[in-house]
This record gives sequence, C-alpha cells and structure tokens, in this order.
Amino acid sequence: MANLTPIVPNPRPASHIAFASVRVTRLRFVLVCRRLRPSILAIAFSCLGVAVCPALGQWTSAINISNTDELFSTGAHFVLDANGHMHVVFLDHNGPTNRLYYATNAGGTWSKNPIRSSGSGFKGTNIAITPDNVLHVFYGLNEGLHTLSKPAVGGAWSGSTRLDDNHPQNCPPPDATHPGNFPEGSWVAGVAVNSAGHLFFQWLHLFDNDLNPSNGLWGRRKPFNAAWECIELVAPGTQDDFPGGGWLTSDGVDFYCTYTLDDLDYRRRTGGAWSGPMPINPTGGSGRLLWSPTSNEMAAVWSHDFDSNAGGKWWEVFVKFSTDGGQNWSQPFNVSDKNHLDRGPHATYDSNGDLHIVWEGFDCEGCAVNVWYRARINGAWQSKDNLTQTSSKRTTPADIQSRGDRLFLVYTDNENNGFEDVYVMTTAPEIRTSTSLLEQTSFAGHDPASVNFTVRNAGPQTIDYAITSNVPWLTANPAAGASSGEADTITLDFENVNTFNAGQYTAFVNIDAAQAWNTPQVVEVRLVIESVGPDADGDGDVDQVDFGKFQVCLTGSSVPQNDPSCLWARLDEDEDVDQNDFGVLQACYSGPNVPASPSCAD
Repeated sequence: MANLTPIVPNPRPASHIAFASVRVTRLRFVLVCRRLRPSILAIAFSCLGVAVCPALGQWTSAINISNTDELFSTGAHFVLDANGHMHVVFLDHNGPTNRLYYATNAGGTWSKNPIRSSGSGFKGTNIAITPDNVLHVFYGLNEGLHTLSKPAVGGAWSGSTRLDDNHPQNCPPPDATHPGNFPEGSWVAGVAVNSAGHLFFQWLHLFDNDLNPSNGLWGRRKPFNAAWECIELVAPGTQDDFPGGGWLTSDGVDFYCTYTLDDLDYRRRTGGAWSGPMPINPTGGSGRLLWSPTSNEMAAVWSHDFDSNAGGKWWEVFVKFSTDGGQNWSQPFNVSDKNHLDRGPHATYDSNGDLHIVWEGFDCEGCAVNVWYRARINGAWQSKDNLTQTSSKRTTPADIQSRGDRLFLVYTDNENNGFEDVYVMTTAPEIRTSTSLLEQTSFAGHDPASVNFTVRNAGPQTIDYAITSNVPWLTANPAAGASSGEADTITLDFENVNTFNAGQYTAFVNIDAAQAWNTPQVVEVRLVIESVGPDADGDGDVDQVDFGKFQVCLTGSSVPQNDPSCLWARLDEDEDVDQNDFGVLQACYSGPNVPASPSCAD
C-alpha cells in the first residue's frame, strides 16, 4: 500500500522560494533559468538585465479559435500531430441546435468546421491521435457514445461507430447477471494512447438499476490498426454514488484512470486487467497522473477542497512525486498557495523533464477567475503567473501539453460580451502575419502597385524567417529576416505583369521559420487584371483583332444582341451593338501592342 500524508490546512506554506514576475510592456516573464545553477537566486537576478531569460515562460497573445456562433463554446480538448500542429474539438451550446466543432491550424491559419450537429445536447467530447497521424474524436449524443476518425492532414471524417451498446460476439457480457444489458450512454470521461498506438476510451455510466454496478466507469481498448475489443469495467461506483473525474493517461505501456469516490484513487490496466484502487489523496479532490520523459519520476496533481462545509470557497492545487511507480510518495506540495479558490489543474512534462501546471483560480471574493501557471524547473519551483489577466467573468484551462520544451495551452473565456469562447496560447516562437490575404487590381499592359504585409514573432526568443513565392511574377523584399517581436514590413513586387492578359491570378507566399511551431504560414495574393470594354481578347490593346470580333457582333440600332459571346460588344447603355458602340471602340483604339487608356471608354 502506498504511504499517504493527509493534507493539513496551512495558511502560508513556506516550502519554496518564489521570485516576483517581471512585466515588460505587457509581456509576462517567469524567471526560469535552465541548467545554470549554483545559485538560483543569483541567476534569477542576472536574468533581469536581459530581454529574455533563456527559458520558458513568455506566452503568445491568445487566439480566439471558436468565435462562437452560439452562447457557449466549452468542453475543449486537443492533440498535437507529428508536425506540431494543433487539433481541437469543442462543443457549441444554446438554442435548438448544438454542434461538435473541429478546429486546426494545420493549414497555416486557424479554421473550424462542425462535424456533428444535433437538437439534443452533447454529453462530452474528446480527441486522440495515434502514431499513424490519424485523429480519433469521441462524443456522447442521444444516449450513445460514438467515435469517428480522419487523417490529421487532409482526408474526410469517417462515419461514426457506436462503442457502448455492443462488442464482439466472443466477449463476455459486461454484467453476467444481466447478460443482455450494456452500459449505454452517459458521459465521455477520457481517452489515452500508449506508445504502441493502442487506444483506450472511457465513459461514465450512471444510475442504471438494470446493470451491476449501477454506477461506474467503463471502457474499451482498440489495438493499433485493429478492431475495438470488449467492453471493460474500469472502476465501479456504489448504488448511490459514481466515480467522478475519470481522467485517463498512459505511462507509455499501461493505462491509468484517476477518479474520486470519497478518496482520490487511481487504477492501472496491466495485462488486460484493471487493478484495485490505489490512493492518491485520502480526502478526495480531482486529479491526474503524469510521467517525466527523462527519469522514472511520476507526478500526481490534484485540487483539494479545504472548505466544503462553507460552500467550497477555499481550494488549493497540490502535487506529489514518486520514483518507484507509486509505492511511495513525496510530501504534497501546495502549488497554488493563494488561500482562495484554486482548482481544476492540468499539467504536462516538457522534454527536459520540467513540470508545468495550470489551473483556474481567483484572489478575492467576487474577483474574476483566471488561468494561473506555475513551473518546476530543474527541481526548483518558480513564481506563479496569471496568464489571462481578465478583470471580470471567468477563464478556465482545458488542457496544457508540450512538444519539446514548448507549451500549448487551450482554455475557455467568457470575457467576450458574455459569450464563452475557446482560446489558444503557446510559449513557442510563433509566426504572426498581419493578414493571410492580399488583393490588388491593375489594368492590362500596366504594372500593378506593390502590396505589403508584416511578419513578426508573436512568441519568445527569435525567429529567422525566409519568404518565397510559388510564382515567378511575385517577389518579396526583403526575402529573409529575423524578428524578436517587432513587426517587419514585407513588400511584394509584381514583375512582368504588364504582359498578362486580363483575368484573375493567384499566388501563394510562404513564410518559413524553423524555430516557429506554426511554420510555414501562407499569405494568399489575388491579382485581378482588368482591361477596357473594347479589348475583346484581353491583351491590353484595342486593335484590328478586337475590331474584327466587334464586326461579328454588330446588330444595328434597336436590335438586341443576346449572344453570350457578344455581350462584351454592348459598349454603351442599351442592348444593341450599333454605331454608338463602334464609337466607343474607336475612342479606345490604340493599335497593336499599345496599351489602351484605362479611361478611354468613360
């Protein structure tokens, strides 16, 4: 049995040294200095003299990826694909139609699309990605639990498969005393993927007197590139209570489920069977487990209610560590340490083995709820940082993940006129352009004016970028540069376009920066080349060729010309092609290879 230390309220735990956050022109810095100790204090002060301390902590500005069509966008979950792109699912609620949305920045800019709509409410959603770069989305709808999939890049969503009302014929019944019954419906609880690509999906089934247990966490495993296996009971509840939470994780091989049923416990799936409950916190709370990629360290992160008898207004976030697979644990450490409501933690290890925790919290009765962040770097706890800085309403973290030493955060915020939206922030260098679309218009035979946009690094550190075009007639000046946050103006020049016929032309400009998590970014350039009405062949001049085409279309006065191929020849305001139209052509006549005056037909 793992040893446990009960949480004892301590108004001011003093088990760490905290450095104040440095705030420079609204950018937030956490004083984190990697691999440079002997003296944390001395190094922290040395960082005050430089623009950016060489560590994590500076976050990009938030991006609203939902821009909700309804009243609430909630329930967000995300994964990172092999290229570091984000894939997010969330739910839009309110009104007669509810929607399950999928959003991604895999195309260079954020886009969202509904993948399911319903007049009834969804009961949770989640997303996973397997090693073959395939996305798997899970959702509850109409008393059923469903999944569908698609490649992370391209492709279309598959049809949905229901997971809770059937399993292979050779499987034992979920409940031997009621062999025809299944744990149908209720709520999506969690999903995880291990290093072999095996999926495990878990759901919460509630208050079903025709099933034993009537409350419980159930799940199914899907081996990599194979079919879904039997329905399994992960954690039973009681007749009157259910195992809350159901956070699912993997240490790379086995699956772990954390849940609350009086105590905060976890179970481990090894060799196809779930263990009995193993305790994390004897007085409950909501929490999860995670593992360091650089050592055998295992972390348990949870929030604890110190004031349940007074409305639950005092919660704190705690963490403890084990290096022997959970047999023995360190003393709990108070991460939030603010004596107010701090709960709902999410956590991740980065590739250096440093731990990052976010949670929702406020500092005073009636204050706004913000997303707070704290890191443990090289074993030393850094200062807490308020990431969202909202003055009203509420922000709630949905998840935090890492890729290398870069962090990705998704949270919800109802600051925007009372609407709740889904936002993204990262600590990675990020290419940010002033626009994703530029449009220009010119006359045939003339060179169009240049167009401009700006590019900058919206994250920490510096990006070195290169700009290329997919067409020879559009060039960037400068074609390369570096940004540590400043916006650089890029001029796009059109070359030899005066030889183009009238029409529409499209080019794509790539901005590549190896340091940026969202490389490359793409700016689309649309060029419209116009010509005067009498220029029938669109080459910019009005000559004998155009006159010959005009003669074919002549009808004479008051005789309408309705042939689609001759509508261009109706050069005045009536519907015939007559002497008056010829007068317009004559006014624009320039001769071969001489551009007609743009105002000749006015």
